[in-house]
Amino acid sequence: VDFTDGAGKTVLMVSVERENLYLTEYLINIGCNASAKDIYGKTALDYALELDNEALISILNQGQ
Repeated sequence: VDFTDGAGKTVLMVSVERENLYLTEYLINIGCNASAKDIYGKTALDYALELDNEALISILNQGQ
């Protein structure tokens, strides 16, 4: 689940970008690396903060 694309984005990051709460929570629960950074130095939490999505931020903070 920690595979990355050409930009270094993980499945978790893409899930956050698409604002998929269920998949994001599932990935956190199975131990996805929430602290992974893409080529821009951003984590999944950084993307959630950019979206100002409180639900995603909460899920990601619980996984830290």
